[in-house]
Amino acid sequence: MKKMIPSLALTFSIVFLLWPDAAAALARPALQTVDCMTEAIVQADDWLSKLADKYYGDIAAFPAIVEATNQKHGEDTSFAYIANPHLVEPGWKLCIASPENVPTLLAGQTPAGAPKKTEFPLTLMDGLGREVTIAASPQRIVSLLPSNTEILFALGLGERVVGVTQYDTFPPEAQAKTIIGGMTVETISLETILALEPDLVLAHDEHQQPVIEALAGNGLTVFAVNSTGLADVYRTIDWIGQICDVQSRSDVLNLQIQQEIAALRAKIEPIPIRDRPTVFYEVWSEPLLTAGPNTFIGQLITLAGGRNIFADIEQDFPEISPEEVIARNPAVILSSEYNGENLTPSALAVRPGWSEIDAVKNGQIHLLSNDLISRPSSRVVLGLREIIKALYPDLPVE
Repeated sequence: MKKMIPSLALTFSIVFLLWPDAAAALARPALQTVDCMTEAIVQADDWLSKLADKYYGDIAAFPAIVEATNQKHGEDTSFAYIANPHLVEPGWKLCIASPENVPTLLAGQTPAGAPKKTEFPLTLMDGLGREVTIAASPQRIVSLLPSNTEILFALGLGERVVGVTQYDTFPPEAQAKTIIGGMTVETISLETILALEPDLVLAHDEHQQPVIEALAGNGLTVFAVNSTGLADVYRTIDWIGQICDVQSRSDVLNLQIQQEIAALRAKIEPIPIRDRPTVFYEVWSEPLLTAGPNTFIGQLITLAGGRNIFADIEQDFPEISPEEVIARNPAVILSSEYNGENLTPSALAVRPGWSEIDAVKNGQIHLLSNDLISRPSSRVVLGLREIIKALYPDLPVE
């Protein structure tokens, strides 16, 4: 069986290229209730072996298993959301659909190579679990999150965008749009948004829930997206592709991101785990906050070949003690450029005991572009490259 894994991986990659619904499975209505023979993923390629065991390499079943797993992810996030076989992580669950379900799942798929067009009205479940109905392809869009704006422009929808936040700095054309305020409930101007008469507002998740409810109460169509981890990038791109009836573009963009990440990971994979640097990511200094393993930043660190010293903490942005950082002794300290004044040699000198940390002694403190590493957007690959360059300056990643 082990000899089958490389060929299975190649076969799956080909199926993924030809099967247009892979990254969209979670967002579309479930085809049926899936009976799962639940399998836990032990190694990153372990699930390929499980597929071979269950289906003897029948490639027709691969999309069905991805479909079933993504459906289960909507109910239970311990199941994988499979947008790319290279991004399946140890510890996730895999839903091996029972064989009698496979024909039904396959029958509901769009044939390979067929043009994809959204049928309206379209009803989707958004990141808050709300059922949102989109009457027609929106032509006037307000974005309440910079990552949403970047994705809209990356999909060629910039002309439809009529409002953005004050933090929407990319692409430069976004800054010419009407500013609706900031990203928080306190700084978003409902009056400005209503005056723009949008037929779609792309919002954040529960962080903007009072604004979402107020706008929906005024008759606006509001769709909330999640922005925690890498899977959310794929989901958001797919959602926007469906909602704006540009699914061919969204499929291409998702595939391009996946391929570029896979190419970068291929450069990291030969490095033994024990030789990969330990990393502390400082989100902020007072209070001292770091990034957990399930956050976008935490996932990028792992993809870049770093070992997050707080990978054992389940919280997304936990407050930790300076003493714990000293005890875990990271080889590299990373942060965003916005936190730069807190990571200067003079600032670190007044932190008791930090002069003994390897990263400080060896000058391995790197400030990264905040926009690239904190926005789960279509520019994720650029953020990943920045981290790889910080951790492995001699590794060619361009």
